[in-house]
Amino acid sequence: MRPFARSPRRKKTLTLLSEHMYGALLDRLRDIKRLDFERALLIGADDTGSLQAIKNVTSVEWREECAVGETEHFPYAPQSLDLIICCGDLHRVNDLPGTLVQMRRALKPDGLLLAALVGGETLHELRDTLIRVETRQRGGAAPRIHPMVDLLTMSGLMQRAGFALPVADVEIKVIYYKEIRRLLKDIKASGESLILHARSRDFLGRGFWQAVEDDYKNHHAEPDGLLRASIEVIYAIGWGPADTQQRPLKPGSAQTRLAEALGTTETKI
Repeated sequence: MRPFARSPRRKKTLTLLSEHMYGALLDRLRDIKRLDFERALLIGADDTGSLQAIKNVTSVEWREECAVGETEHFPYAPQSLDLIICCGDLHRVNDLPGTLVQMRRALKPDGLLLAALVGGETLHELRDTLIRVETRQRGGAAPRIHPMVDLLTMSGLMQRAGFALPVADVEIKVIYYKEIRRLLKDIKASGESLILHARSRDFLGRGFWQAVEDDYKNHHAEPDGLLRASIEVIYAIGWGPADTQQRPLKPGSAQTRLAEALGTTETKI
Protein backbone atom coordinates (compact mmCIF):
# COMPACT_ATOMS: atom_id res chain seq x y z
CA MET A 1 0.00 0.00 0.00
CA ARG A 2 1.29 3.45 -0.87
CA PRO A 3 1.68 5.68 2.20
CA PHE A 4 -0.11 8.72 0.78
CA ALA A 5 -3.80 8.22 0.05
CA ARG A 6 -4.69 11.23 -2.06
CA SER A 7 -3.53 14.51 -3.51
CA PRO A 8 -3.66 17.56 -1.24
CA ARG A 9 -6.07 20.37 -1.98
CA ARG A 10 -4.80 23.91 -1.77
CA LYS A 11 -6.85 27.06 -1.60
CA LYS A 12 -4.12 29.03 -3.36
CA THR A 13 -1.48 27.95 -5.84
CA LEU A 14 1.18 30.01 -4.08
CA THR A 15 1.31 30.38 -0.32
CA LEU A 16 3.74 32.76 1.35
CA LEU A 17 6.05 29.82 2.04
CA SER A 18 6.00 28.56 -1.54
CA GLU A 19 6.65 32.11 -2.77
CA HIS A 20 9.69 32.27 -0.50
CA MET A 21 10.96 28.87 -1.68
CA TYR A 22 10.48 29.77 -5.34
CA GLY A 23 12.31 33.04 -4.86
CA ALA A 24 15.20 31.20 -3.21
CA LEU A 25 15.37 28.75 -6.14
CA LEU A 26 15.49 31.63 -8.62
CA ASP A 27 18.30 33.21 -6.60
CA ARG A 28 20.26 29.98 -6.94
CA LEU A 29 19.54 29.93 -10.65
CA ARG A 30 20.88 33.48 -10.98
CA ASP A 31 24.19 32.33 -9.50
CA ILE A 32 24.66 29.71 -12.24
CA LYS A 33 26.69 31.03 -15.17
CA ARG A 34 25.13 28.73 -17.76
CA LEU A 35 22.68 30.60 -20.00
CA ASP A 36 21.47 27.96 -22.48
CA PHE A 37 18.52 26.38 -20.65
CA GLU A 38 16.18 26.00 -23.62
CA ARG A 39 13.33 23.75 -22.41
CA ALA A 40 12.34 24.09 -18.77
CA LEU A 41 9.75 22.42 -16.55
CA LEU A 42 8.34 24.39 -13.63
CA ILE A 43 6.46 22.43 -10.95
CA GLY A 44 4.50 23.92 -8.07
CA ALA A 45 4.88 27.66 -8.76
CA ASP A 46 2.72 29.35 -11.38
CA ASP A 47 5.23 32.04 -12.32
CA THR A 48 6.83 31.23 -15.65
CA GLY A 49 7.49 34.87 -16.52
CA SER A 50 10.16 35.49 -13.89
CA LEU A 51 11.94 32.27 -14.87
CA GLN A 52 12.10 33.33 -18.52
CA ALA A 53 13.25 36.82 -17.54
CA ILE A 54 16.14 35.49 -15.44
CA LYS A 55 17.67 33.05 -17.92
CA ASN A 56 15.85 33.84 -21.17
CA VAL A 57 14.44 30.33 -21.26
CA THR A 58 12.79 29.64 -24.60
CA SER A 59 10.11 27.18 -23.50
CA VAL A 60 8.59 26.73 -20.03
CA GLU A 61 6.00 24.08 -19.19
CA TRP A 62 4.11 24.50 -15.92
CA ARG A 63 2.59 21.77 -13.76
CA GLU A 64 0.64 22.57 -10.61
CA GLU A 65 1.82 19.48 -8.73
CA CYS A 66 4.58 16.96 -9.00
CA ALA A 67 3.99 13.23 -8.92
CA VAL A 68 1.41 13.02 -6.15
CA GLY A 69 -0.42 9.78 -5.40
CA GLU A 70 -1.16 7.84 -8.59
CA THR A 71 0.51 10.38 -10.89
CA GLU A 72 4.09 9.52 -9.97
CA HIS A 73 4.98 8.41 -13.47
CA PHE A 74 7.08 11.30 -14.72
CA PRO A 75 5.70 11.86 -18.24
CA TYR A 76 8.83 13.16 -19.97
CA ALA A 77 11.10 11.37 -22.39
CA PRO A 78 14.73 10.68 -21.44
CA GLN A 79 17.06 13.62 -22.04
CA SER A 80 14.21 15.94 -23.05
CA LEU A 81 14.58 18.77 -20.49
CA ASP A 82 17.34 21.30 -19.85
CA LEU A 83 15.99 22.53 -16.51
CA ILE A 84 13.58 21.23 -13.88
CA ILE A 85 12.48 23.47 -11.00
CA CYS A 86 10.33 21.71 -8.40
CA CYS A 87 8.98 23.97 -5.66
CA GLY A 88 7.51 22.39 -2.56
CA ASP A 89 5.96 19.11 -3.79
CA LEU A 90 8.58 16.38 -3.36
CA HIS A 91 7.87 15.81 0.33
CA ARG A 92 4.46 14.31 -0.56
CA VAL A 93 5.40 11.71 -3.18
CA ASN A 94 5.05 8.03 -2.34
CA ASP A 95 8.33 7.07 -4.02
CA LEU A 96 10.81 9.92 -3.65
CA PRO A 97 13.88 7.90 -4.78
CA GLY A 98 12.01 6.74 -7.89
CA THR A 99 10.75 10.24 -8.68
CA LEU A 100 14.27 11.66 -8.45
CA VAL A 101 15.57 8.92 -10.77
CA GLN A 102 12.88 9.76 -13.33
CA MET A 103 13.76 13.45 -13.13
CA ARG A 104 17.43 12.72 -13.62
CA ARG A 105 16.65 10.56 -16.67
CA ALA A 106 14.49 13.35 -18.14
CA LEU A 107 17.39 15.82 -17.97
CA LYS A 108 19.68 16.29 -20.92
CA PRO A 109 23.42 15.85 -20.24
CA ASP A 110 24.44 18.85 -18.10
CA GLY A 111 20.76 19.64 -17.46
CA LEU A 112 19.86 21.03 -14.04
CA LEU A 113 17.42 20.10 -11.27
CA LEU A 114 16.57 22.73 -8.64
CA ALA A 115 14.23 21.53 -5.91
CA ALA A 116 12.86 22.91 -2.65
CA LEU A 117 10.85 20.88 -0.16
CA VAL A 118 9.92 21.09 3.50
CA GLY A 119 12.11 18.91 5.69
CA GLY A 120 11.81 16.70 8.74
CA GLU A 121 12.19 19.46 11.35
CA THR A 122 9.05 21.18 10.06
CA LEU A 123 6.40 21.73 12.76
CA HIS A 124 8.46 19.85 15.33
CA GLU A 125 6.79 21.92 18.05
CA LEU A 126 3.33 20.72 16.98
CA ARG A 127 4.53 17.12 16.67
CA ASP A 128 5.99 17.30 20.17
CA THR A 129 2.76 18.63 21.67
CA LEU A 130 0.48 16.21 19.80
CA ILE A 131 2.51 13.19 20.90
CA ARG A 132 2.61 14.31 24.53
CA VAL A 133 -1.11 15.15 24.76
CA GLU A 134 -2.33 12.08 22.89
CA THR A 135 -0.10 9.76 24.88
CA ARG A 136 -1.37 11.27 28.12
CA GLN A 137 -5.05 11.12 27.15
CA ARG A 138 -5.22 8.00 24.98
CA GLY A 139 -2.22 5.88 26.01
CA GLY A 140 -0.45 6.25 22.66
CA ALA A 141 0.00 8.58 19.71
CA ALA A 142 -1.13 8.15 16.09
CA PRO A 143 0.51 9.91 13.11
CA ARG A 144 -0.87 13.44 12.82
CA ILE A 145 1.70 15.05 10.46
CA HIS A 146 3.05 13.12 7.49
CA PRO A 147 6.74 12.13 7.55
CA MET A 148 9.37 14.19 5.73
CA VAL A 149 13.01 13.58 4.84
CA ASP A 150 15.92 15.28 6.57
CA LEU A 151 18.93 16.96 4.96
CA LEU A 152 21.24 13.94 5.20
CA THR A 153 18.63 11.64 3.65
CA MET A 154 17.94 14.06 0.80
CA SER A 155 21.67 14.36 0.06
CA GLY A 156 21.95 10.58 -0.11
CA LEU A 157 18.90 10.25 -2.35
CA MET A 158 20.33 12.77 -4.83
CA GLN A 159 23.51 10.69 -5.08
CA ARG A 160 21.54 7.46 -5.30
CA ALA A 161 19.44 8.87 -8.16
CA GLY A 162 22.61 9.45 -10.18
CA PHE A 163 22.80 13.24 -10.20
CA ALA A 164 26.22 14.73 -10.86
CA LEU A 165 27.66 17.30 -8.45
CA PRO A 166 24.68 17.11 -6.03
CA VAL A 167 24.41 19.77 -3.33
CA ALA A 168 21.79 20.13 -0.59
CA ASP A 169 21.43 22.83 2.04
CA VAL A 170 18.79 23.86 4.55
CA GLU A 171 17.22 26.91 6.16
CA ILE A 172 14.85 27.25 9.11
CA LYS A 173 11.96 29.72 8.99
CA VAL A 174 10.00 30.51 12.17
CA ILE A 175 6.40 31.73 12.02
CA TYR A 176 4.68 33.15 15.10
CA TYR A 177 0.99 32.68 15.89
CA LYS A 178 -1.31 34.18 18.50
CA GLU A 179 -3.38 31.00 18.72
CA ILE A 180 -2.97 27.41 17.58
CA ARG A 181 -6.23 27.32 15.64
CA ARG A 182 -4.73 29.82 13.17
CA LEU A 183 -1.76 27.49 12.68
CA LEU A 184 -4.08 24.52 12.06
CA LYS A 185 -6.10 26.55 9.52
CA ASP A 186 -2.92 27.51 7.66
CA ILE A 187 -1.82 23.87 7.54
CA LYS A 188 -5.15 22.87 6.00
CA ALA A 189 -5.27 25.81 3.58
CA SER A 190 -1.79 25.07 2.24
CA GLY A 191 -2.69 21.44 1.49
CA GLU A 192 -0.49 20.01 4.24
CA SER A 193 -3.16 18.12 6.17
CA LEU A 194 -2.33 14.49 6.90
CA ILE A 195 -2.93 12.31 3.80
CA LEU A 196 -1.55 8.97 5.00
CA HIS A 197 -3.50 5.77 4.41
CA ALA A 198 -2.65 4.80 8.00
CA ARG A 199 -3.98 7.98 9.57
CA SER A 200 -6.30 7.72 12.55
CA ARG A 201 -9.95 8.58 11.88
CA ASP A 202 -10.96 8.80 15.54
CA PHE A 203 -12.86 11.91 16.63
CA LEU A 204 -10.60 13.76 19.04
CA GLY A 205 -13.06 16.27 20.40
CA ARG A 206 -12.83 19.85 21.64
CA GLY A 207 -11.22 18.83 24.93
CA PHE A 208 -8.27 17.25 23.12
CA TRP A 209 -7.53 20.37 21.10
CA GLN A 210 -7.87 22.57 24.15
CA ALA A 211 -5.25 20.39 25.84
CA VAL A 212 -3.04 20.70 22.74
CA GLU A 213 -3.28 24.49 22.86
CA ASP A 214 -2.47 24.58 26.59
CA ASP A 215 0.52 22.26 26.15
CA TYR A 216 1.79 24.23 23.15
CA LYS A 217 1.67 27.45 25.17
CA ASN A 218 3.55 25.80 28.04
CA HIS A 219 6.37 24.37 25.91
CA HIS A 220 6.66 26.42 22.70
CA ALA A 221 5.61 29.99 23.46
CA GLU A 222 7.80 33.09 23.41
CA PRO A 223 7.94 35.44 26.44
CA ASP A 224 5.38 37.68 24.73
CA GLY A 225 2.95 34.74 24.38
CA LEU A 226 3.33 34.15 20.64
CA LEU A 227 3.55 30.51 19.56
CA ARG A 228 6.55 29.33 17.52
CA ALA A 229 6.09 27.17 14.42
CA SER A 230 9.31 26.12 12.69
CA ILE A 231 9.52 25.33 8.98
CA GLU A 232 12.60 23.54 7.63
CA VAL A 233 13.22 24.06 3.92
CA ILE A 234 15.66 21.79 2.09
CA TYR A 235 17.14 22.98 -1.20
CA ALA A 236 18.69 20.44 -3.58
CA ILE A 237 20.70 20.98 -6.76
CA GLY A 238 21.84 18.24 -9.13
CA TRP A 239 23.03 17.97 -12.72
CA GLY A 240 22.44 15.45 -15.45
CA PRO A 241 25.77 13.59 -15.90
CA ALA A 242 27.92 14.84 -18.77
CA ASP A 243 31.49 14.19 -19.94
CA THR A 244 32.31 17.91 -19.76
CA GLN A 245 31.69 18.19 -15.99
CA GLN A 246 34.35 18.39 -13.31
CA ARG A 247 35.35 15.14 -11.67
CA PRO A 248 37.24 14.50 -8.45
CA LEU A 249 40.84 13.36 -8.77
CA LYS A 250 41.71 9.79 -7.98
CA PRO A 251 42.92 9.16 -4.40
CA GLY A 252 46.69 9.43 -4.18
CA SER A 253 47.08 11.57 -7.32
CA ALA A 254 47.93 14.82 -5.49
CA GLN A 255 51.23 16.44 -6.50
CA THR A 256 51.63 18.59 -3.36
CA ARG A 257 51.47 17.57 0.28
CA LEU A 258 48.80 19.22 2.42
CA ALA A 259 51.43 20.14 5.02
CA GLU A 260 53.34 22.17 2.39
CA ALA A 261 50.19 24.03 1.33
CA LEU A 262 49.41 24.88 4.98
CA GLY A 263 53.01 25.75 5.82
CA THR A 264 53.19 23.24 8.67
CA THR A 265 55.38 20.29 9.55
CA GLU A 266 53.94 16.86 8.84
CA THR A 267 54.01 14.45 11.77
CA LYS A 268 53.51 10.71 11.64
CA ILE A 269 51.06 9.03 14.00
